[in-house]
Amino acid sequence: MKKLIAKYFCIVIIIFISSESIYSQTVKTWSLSPGNFSLYFNSRGIFRPDFGNNYPGIFWPRNSQQYIIYTKGLTVAAMVNDSLGMTAASWYGEYSPGTVINNKYHTDSLFKMYFINNNNSQNYFSEIKTWKNMVSYGAPFNDVNKNGIYDVGVDIAGVPGANQTAFICLTDANPSTHSTGEGFGGGIITPLLNMQNSVTIWGYDNNSVLQNTFFVKHKIINKSNNIWKSTWLTLFSEFESGKWFSLRLGTDTVNNLVYTYGNNLTTPDSPITAKGIIILKSPFIFKNNANDTLGLTSSNLIFNTGGAPPPCMADANGEPLPAYYLMQGYKKNKTYHLNPTITSGTRKTKYVFSGNPLNNTGWTEYTGMYFYCGTDTNYNNIAPLYPGLYRRSQISSGHDSLNINPGDTIDFTYAVLAESGINNGQALENLFFRASKIKYIYNSIVDENIWKNSPVSITPDSYELSQNFPNPFNPETTIKFQIPEQSFIKLEVFDISGRKVNTLVNNVLTPGSYEFTFNGSNLSSGIYFYRFTSNKFSQTKKMILLK
Repeated sequence: MKKLIAKYFCIVIIIFISSESIYSQTVKTWSLSPGNFSLYFNSRGIFRPDFGNNYPGIFWPRNSQQYIIYTKGLTVAAMVNDSLGMTAASWYGEYSPGTVINNKYHTDSLFKMYFINNNNSQNYFSEIKTWKNMVSYGAPFNDVNKNGIYDVGVDIAGVPGANQTAFICLTDANPSTHSTGEGFGGGIITPLLNMQNSVTIWGYDNNSVLQNTFFVKHKIINKSNNIWKSTWLTLFSEFESGKWFSLRLGTDTVNNLVYTYGNNLTTPDSPITAKGIIILKSPFIFKNNANDTLGLTSSNLIFNTGGAPPPCMADANGEPLPAYYLMQGYKKNKTYHLNPTITSGTRKTKYVFSGNPLNNTGWTEYTGMYFYCGTDTNYNNIAPLYPGLYRRSQISSGHDSLNINPGDTIDFTYAVLAESGINNGQALENLFFRASKIKYIYNSIVDENIWKNSPVSITPDSYELSQNFPNPFNPETTIKFQIPEQSFIKLEVFDISGRKVNTLVNNVLTPGSYEFTFNGSNLSSGIYFYRFTSNKFSQTKKMILLK
């Protein structure tokens, strides 16, 4: 598979340069660019091109040839009338665009991917009109006039401040998409969960705190007539990079983060990246007279069968029940992982590699693990992990007592983040720092506003002047900048001779992001410069007026 990727990699970049859909074996694939990422999402609910192509799904930085996750999707499983129901999403996916009406699959031309491109979309106005098609299914918007209705031309479509918001409504109610060869479980058509899974994907490219992060929200509704009992949600991910064979896996249980990093922390590999997935919002159960948010309930891993791992730690392709055990944090035979750093009491755990590799404390990959498929009381078979094995992780949130009644909703939100550094250790340290900030920002600001139809206000942490858009322009263009503190700001426009032709800002501004429109209708075509000046920062950029 890897040789195939390398041989045809340039073709990926050529094919998927726009947000248009392509067709292959009835599967549609869309190109997205939230934040500083390029990624592909297909109509089966998978972050990768359709299964007719062996291409990666998530690239960082945007427009680079550096992929960080090969494939990723959300699997949901529960007991329905004492039988296992599962909608798997790892390699091929078992979702379809649509919903459930009267306990049956329903789809039509409205069920597709919708985009709001706030920075530079020629079709922006048509997009904000069609956005209303999905508002009743959970597509976010800022209800400016507070009337509870999406009013085109008044309300703001998409996530406020995001450079791109994408939305699609999926369901598992189409039995023809369920396959035993899905990759992780899969193939169950009796019973179907009959869920509606509304997916929102968004990111920010003009905010230094958030630009190396993109967010995914799943609003899952039980549209069946049956209770889902013992429900689990699992993100299946295969982390990769240009040096996939040197990746290590880890778990941060405090921040609900699962991450990968380079094998040797002091090595300046190229590329140097640490990447992770952090759970931001998860289901809850009622416990001790209060709602107990589940968060990350297990982090598990399996290995590709080509690496000849123990059978209980190999791919669960076409094995729904073993996949269900993996989702719960067990091995495939429902035995526990054992933490080799614990010397007394129980060593059983549902969180693999929960130590800190930066200071070499706790259980990390460097410690090794118990490769044993018998009982989970055998402590004599510890072995090192070989970097050459593909690491396929399961990041789960669920509980034996998580029962979802007909009509009930689960909100599940996570973020994908990536960082670099002068070596692998610094990249990982930067990732940990970023994860803690992302968690705080989402919980205290973003979540409290986006899904309550209010604008999001995020204080920048640095000065930044953006390139005007459009450029060239005729006769208007937009200039954006951000400031981290209250400051006296000047924004001026000069012609090529240095003569000032306009002053857009000459005032004290509070911290935040701003945009101003420059109108050059009274000027001749040519090169102009706009200069941003504050008490601590100054920058000039070029723009072209072309009539």
